[in-house]
Amino acid sequence: MAPLLSSSLLSFQAMSAVAMGAKGLMWYTWCGGGWDTSTKQPTAIYPALQAVNTKVRDFGERLLLHDSFAVSYTHLRAHETAA
Repeated sequence: MAPLLSSSLLSFQAMSAVAMGAKGLMWYTWCGGGWDTSTKQPTAIYPALQAVNTKVRDFGERLLLHDSFAVSYTHLRAHETAA
């Protein structure tokens, strides 16, 4: 079965959490997560999770020294919907 999440979507989830002040990440293990609890083996998405964890760890040591005070998202197509 192909993974339901791409590396870029996993990265977006992790970095969004960090931007909003998360001090740690916990990845799910059910419904196609990174670890198959019945076989006790990694799934196809596991290597992508490892890569994202490495990227977050590289940023994390510096970011943990600071607190998030404001975060906002802008619709990617806001210019098309503005009247």
